[in-house]
Amino acid sequence: MVLGLLWSLPDRVAVRGMRWFGRVAASVCRSRRQTAQSRVQECLGVDADRASQIARGAFVSMSLNMIEPELLRRRMAEDDFVFDDHFVIEGREHLQAALASGRGVVFCGGHFGAWEVFPSVMAQLGHPIWIMARAVANPHVEAWLAKRVRVGTVRGVVPKEGGIPKLARALKRGEPMALLLDQRARGHGVVLPFLGRPASHFKTAGMLSRRFGALLMPFYVLRERPAENDDWAYRVVFEAPIEEPLPELTARDAEIEMTRRVSVSLEAQVRRHPDQWLWLHDRWKAAWRGEDAVGPTPSVAESLP
Repeated sequence: MVLGLLWSLPDRVAVRGMRWFGRVAASVCRSRRQTAQSRVQECLGVDADRASQIARGAFVSMSLNMIEPELLRRRMAEDDFVFDDHFVIEGREHLQAALASGRGVVFCGGHFGAWEVFPSVMAQLGHPIWIMARAVANPHVEAWLAKRVRVGTVRGVVPKEGGIPKLARALKRGEPMALLLDQRARGHGVVLPFLGRPASHFKTAGMLSRRFGALLMPFYVLRERPAENDDWAYRVVFEAPIEEPLPELTARDAEIEMTRRVSVSLEAQVRRHPDQWLWLHDRWKAAWRGEDAVGPTPSVAESLP
């Protein structure tokens, strides 16, 4: 109901409303905010005031992701919409070269910046993508995501559980896809450092690269400060595809090494723009005790910085 009301308002009012909602949520969810703040201090070594600012920013960023795709789609449908007035593309040459390679491309990102906007951006650029997503427990939220956030912008949605065969077929057809890889993998992943602490990582991207020859390209949609009379300003970053590991590595070590390189890329962006990452998710839970997954084999462990 609240989102429906916001969607009916002018863009600037709706965006300000969601920013306000995020700040209120940060105040109401005090325990979760304080936990996030502690993680920020431990990982980034900042003082309490800066850590509080970053944690509150995570609430605002999450709130904006709930409304940005719909507002953007509405704006894109207007006759006077000019994509380049609102989006700066950094690394366009990497994107064009990867898509022209004839290989499948896996865009690797996280819950960072305006992550829900990325499918609309790729559709606007003429390259709709597949996405992988876990069904939300609340059926009303899941229906809202399908209807308002993803419809008309993606080739399709692949379920996280049992979706690898579908991804493989898409890659063999040379179709691009995007994965958000910054959630805790639990027993399905591998423990590697993230922001200086052990964290359980999904190996999906590394596996797709090794088994199907997919190119792994880190991507980020950063919110920029808009112009005085504007509501939208984004910088879409396409980094160069991650170089393939040394051929003498075992298959398992190659997957782990590609996973590590994807993680290093995201970590660098989080350090540059910490208030745009979702600190509310416990990325490190139990990994330091070795309860989530097994660590890398010695040949890879020795190569870690």
